[in-house]
Amino acid sequence: DFSGVTVGGMPAILVDKARNTTSGVNAAGLFVARVPTGLTGSVVVTYNETVVRGGIGIWRVVNVPNLTANSSGNSTAAAPTATLILPANGVAIGVGVNPNSASTATPTGLIEDYEGAIEASILHTGGHLNSSQGGSTVLTFTFSGGAGNAAGAFAAWRPF
Repeated sequence: DFSGVTVGGMPAILVDKARNTTSGVNAAGLFVARVPTGLTGSVVVTYNETVVRGGIGIWRVVNVPNLTANSSGNSTAAAPTATLILPANGVAIGVGVNPNSASTATPTGLIEDYEGAIEASILHTGGHLNSSQGGSTVLTFTFSGGAGNAAGAFAAWRPF
């Protein structure tokens, strides 16, 4: 499991995570850090157990008054999904993993930012949504090619 994350030397706070142990362990987590300066820096993830492979997606979000998410959710369903309450002019981010790198991910409610294989075993994907109106929004990653051990984590923040 995740034990800590730093971004540019600044500690990150866990927002939400999903941990699927159906067959082995697949986990998706969302962390947030306030990095006051710089556009580059190391991202360091530490675990409290042996980890064979890991993937990371990074977003830069500005004008968020505090690190606490307005709404968050997680899922270990074959198609990880969460219903979030998005604030008007807010942003949502979602990450997902599937233990089949030959599969593809189709996001619903999110714009896919990346999708890629971690070694030859895991598909890792992530996306965002900028919401002008806000409201209740369903966010999902649907995986092709089997997703018996998938995981997803989702969160939304309000602007200033």
